[in-house]
Amino acid sequence: TETEMKQLFGGYIESQDEYLEGLGHDSLQVDIVRLYRLRGQPDIADKHIYAIKDPAIRVELLTRACAVHF
Repeated sequence: TETEMKQLFGGYIESQDEYLEGLGHDSLQVDIVRLYRLRGQPDIADKHIYAIKDPAIRVELLTRACAVHF
């Protein structure tokens, strides 16, 4: 939703193509984790954490109480 986009990205993304340009696998998974945490669905978020290939990013997300910043 527009509200979620504001909370996750601090504003609007110009276009879907712009968002997807240069988006890597781990970056996408992090965004999904943040979205599901924002929605109050930590179980689904945690499943996506384990899809992240970089172990340092996984540890960071697993040790944070919440990866969503307002």
